[in-house]
Amino acid sequence: MRYAAGKYSYGYCDITGVRVPYRKLRTNWKGQRVSPEAFEDKHPQLTPAKGIHDAMALKDPRPTDGFSVGSVTSITTIFPNTAGGGTDNV
Repeated sequence: MRYAAGKYSYGYCDITGVRVPYRKLRTNWKGQRVSPEAFEDKHPQLTPAKGIHDAMALKDPRPTDGFSVGSVTSITTIFPNTAGGGTDNV
């Protein structure tokens, strides 16, 4: 389907309401027809990057505070007064 060229027509900016030649109107990322003065590009943070994965775990982690893996057998050895309703379970 063919459309008219619009070289003699005018449109109105959806943001400012200013009358602008139809050919100067631009469509922003929200679908609004706006004047060149009111046009804003989409901010890069609104489009997340694809293919970037955030690592959640370390490969071969080592403790740095002196504990070795499996040295803590139960929570009552670290906090003896918390189990059993306030009595010592040491």
